[in-house]
Amino acid sequence: MHDLEKLHDNTLTIGIVGVGYVGLPLAMCFSKVFTVIGYDTSSERIALLEGGRSYIDDVTDATLADVVGTSFFPTNDHARLAECDVILICVPTPVKENHVPDLGPVENATKTIASILRKGQTVVLESTTYPGTMEEVMRPILESSGLSAGTDFFLAYSPERIDPGNKHHTIYNTPKVVGGMDERTTTFITALYQKAINAPIVSVSNIRTAEATKIFENVFRAVNIALVNELSIVFDHMGINTWEVIQAASSKPMGFMAHYPGVGVGGHCIPVDPYYLSYKARKCGHTTRFIELAGQINSYMPVHATYLALDAMAHAGVTIHDASVTVLGVTYKPNTMDTRDSPSFDIIRHLQGIVKTVTFHDPFVDDIVVDGSAYKSVKTLEEALNCDCAILAVDHEAYRGVEALLARSNVRAVVDGKNFLDSSSIPNKVYRGIGKGGMQ
Repeated sequence: MHDLEKLHDNTLTIGIVGVGYVGLPLAMCFSKVFTVIGYDTSSERIALLEGGRSYIDDVTDATLADVVGTSFFPTNDHARLAECDVILICVPTPVKENHVPDLGPVENATKTIASILRKGQTVVLESTTYPGTMEEVMRPILESSGLSAGTDFFLAYSPERIDPGNKHHTIYNTPKVVGGMDERTTTFITALYQKAINAPIVSVSNIRTAEATKIFENVFRAVNIALVNELSIVFDHMGINTWEVIQAASSKPMGFMAHYPGVGVGGHCIPVDPYYLSYKARKCGHTTRFIELAGQINSYMPVHATYLALDAMAHAGVTIHDASVTVLGVTYKPNTMDTRDSPSFDIIRHLQGIVKTVTFHDPFVDDIVVDGSAYKSVKTLEEALNCDCAILAVDHEAYRGVEALLARSNVRAVVDGKNFLDSSSIPNKVYRGIGKGGMQ
C-alpha cells in the first residue's frame, strides 16, 4: 500500500536513479519538500555533488549547496535505494547506430532497483520511451525479485519535460503527466508531484497512455520541423524567404503553429525519441512513414548547411581545398553548454577532408571530439573570424551584434543557419542563409 500518511507529512524518502540533465533538477525540486537520495554510477558526478558543485546549466552551485547534506544525499551506493519510498528513474534512452532503441540504461537501472526492492515501494520511470516499456521490459525484471507488481510494489510513468537552459519553462512550472498501473498509484504519484511542482499535474488512465503522450509530443515536433526544413530548401530555389512566409502565416489566429528551419535538430529528444515509436510500431506490424521521412530530412540539414558554405565560398572566389571555415556554436541550442547530438558536429564532419581547416567557437564549450579528432574552441570571436567562411550554427546571445566584427574581418563567405544575422550589415560578404531564398 502507498504510505499516504508519510506523503501528507512530507516524510517520504525519494530516490532518483541518474542525476544528470533530468535527474539533478528533479532532485533539487523534490529536496525542497522531501529527503532525496540521488544515486548515480558515476563517482565523478557524486564527488562533485558532495562538494556542492553542479555540472549542468539548470542547477547552480548555490541551489545545490542549499540542500546537499541536509535534504539531498548523492551516492553511488545502490543499497541506499532500499531506504526510499518512491524511486524515480532518470537515465538516458539513446538509440543505436541503426536507430534501434537502446534500453540498456533503463534495464540496468531496473536491475539495480530489483536487487534492493522491498514491499511498499513505487517505481516511476521519467525517461522517454515507447509505450509498453514499463509493463513489458521493466515489470518482469522487478518481479524477478520475488515481489509482485500491484500487490507488493507499484509502477507509474511520468515523462520528463526538461528543456535545458529554458529560464521561463522550468521543472517547477511545467505541467507533468502521470499514469499509474492502477487508480490508487496514479492518485498517489499525482499528489507526490503536486507537492513539489507548482504546475498542473495531468493524470491519464494508464501507464501506456503516459508513455505515448511524451513520444507523441516529440514526434509532433520532429515531423513539423522536418516539414519546414524541406520547404525552406524548396523556397530557397524559388527565391522565397521562408522566414517571411512563416511570419505572414503566423498572422492566422487559428490552425497554424510556427516551426522554423535550421541546420538540423539536436539534443536528447527530437533526433532520438521518434525512433522509439517507429521501432514499437514495426513490432506491431505498422510502418511510421512520417517519422522515418522526418528523420531523413532533419539529418540532411547539416549537409545542406555545408553545401551553402561551399556555394558561398565558390561565389566569393575562395579555393575550397585551401579554405578555412569556422563554425560558430556547437551546442544543440543557444545559451547552454549541452552538445548532445548537436548538428554542428555533423557540419564539422562533412567539412573534414573538403576544406583545409575547420575550427569552432562557442562561449559555452571549450573542446569537442568529432570522429576521433579533437577541436578546441577559438578563444575570441575576433580570432575565430580570421577565416574564409563563418557558419553561424547556434544563435547564442553572445553572437548578437557579431555583424560588426564580420564586416571588419577577413571572412569572405557567411552562412546564417538561424536567421540571426542582418545581412545588410555585411554587404561586403557573400551571404547564404537557410530559408533566406538565396539559391536561385
